[in-house]
Amino acid sequence: EIKHPSDKVLVYVTLWIGKCLHMGQQCSGAQEAQRRLEMEAQKDYPGPGDPNFPFPMLFPQLSSGEKDSVKAYFKQLRQETTGRLLKVIYNADGTPNKWWFQFSKRKFMNKSM
Repeated sequence: EIKHPSDKVLVYVTLWIGKCLHMGQQCSGAQEAQRRLEMEAQKDYPGPGDPNFPFPMLFPQLSSGEKDSVKAYFKQLRQETTGRLLKVIYNADGTPNKWWFQFSKRKFMNKSM
């Protein structure tokens, strides 16, 4: 249940973490995962109001200026999350942390990015 606007951000970042775990599992090590995930975080993803946005019901109709602001915020959120997540999902020696990667097989709310 969404009770506060911050809950919407948590839904989005949880979806992004799932994508990162799925992509990281396909990489041969921490360096390749860092390179691929940082490139992926830079991409332009659909934002609220775009046809392919995974949770259109979470955001009301936004003006074009608001859409651009939200998309820029989500891009920054993806970049920050990726940087912090990489430090957790890989051990110091570059091997995958099995505890984290067990979640790569699950979808959040049956959605994916």
